[in-house]
Amino acid sequence: MDEPTQACPPRATLTVPAHKTLQHAVALEEELSARVKSAVEQLQRVESLDEEQRAEIQAILEAMQHDSRNHAELVGNLVGCYQGRSDA
Repeated sequence: MDEPTQACPPRATLTVPAHKTLQHAVALEEELSARVKSAVEQLQRVESLDEEQRAEIQAILEAMQHDSRNHAELVGNLVGCYQGRSDA
């Protein structure tokens, strides 16, 4: 039997992301980090959790906050890389 051949899709030209789009992504990550920080603070006032549950949730929230800060920094660095480019 003849095997069907799959044509390779055309290669897309890489484009530089819009500068404002990257700045918006940084703002979203910073907002997420602030909301997670608020959730950590609210977690301290929740009375229905025992200490182990509270610690587990706090660890998850702190990891999310850490990731958000790192993402904001990474995307912020991309903004700096694309500043001044004519194709941005």
